[in-house]
Parts: sequence; structure tokens; C-alpha cells
Amino acid sequence: MKPIGTTSSWAKVTARCSWLAFLLVLGANVVGSLTGLRIVADLLALLMAVCGVLCGIVSLLGLRQLGRKGILVPAIVGILLNGLVLAIWIPNFISAYHRRQARRTQQVEWVAVQELFDGSSRPT
Repeated sequence: MKPIGTTSSWAKVTARCSWLAFLLVLGANVVGSLTGLRIVADLLALLMAVCGVLCGIVSLLGLRQLGRKGILVPAIVGILLNGLVLAIWIPNFISAYHRRQARRTQQVEWVAVQELFDGSSRPT
């Protein structure tokens, strides 16, 4: 039995940090949408989601030594919530990247067409 007033184990703290990171992700998205700093907020949210998943995994490493009480449920909840954020964010990022590349290619082609017409209309 533990003496009264002892601090939480490292595994309980990291399990708690795992699901709290998800709340920080939500907060970053709200602040980003209110202030117009979406890119900064998205990058912070990504960083916090990755840290949340890592904290959950690290806390699960303490199950054998410290038992399941106060570790298992918060760690799994944190891993699932932050994993869901990453599962949504990563495909959206890849899709936006491909759209940007297509737009850039279209702009280059349009400039080439304009230069072609501008060059042919000049008298020599």
C-alpha cells in the first residue's frame, strides 16, 4: 500500500498528458480559427497530437511495473483521440500538397502559353 501524499507515477502522468494533448489540439484549432493563424495552429496541433500518441505509448510501457490502475484507460483514450487527429490531418495535408503542386503546374503552363502568344504577336 502506498503512503498518503505520494506523487503520481511517471506512467500515470504521461497517460494523463496523452489525453490532455488532445484538448490542447482542440484549443489550438479554436485559437487558430479565431485569430487567423491557421497554419501555425495546425502545426502546433500536429506536434501536440504526435506528442500525445508518444506519451500514451510511453505510459503503456509502465503497465507491467505499476499495474493498470490509472494508466491503461487514459493512455488508450489519448492514443485513440490523438491517433484520430493524425488520421484526419495527414491525408488532408497530402491532399492540399497535391492540389498546390497541380495549381503551380497549371500556373507555369499558363505563363508559357501567355509568353507564346505575346511572342507571336510582336512585329519583327
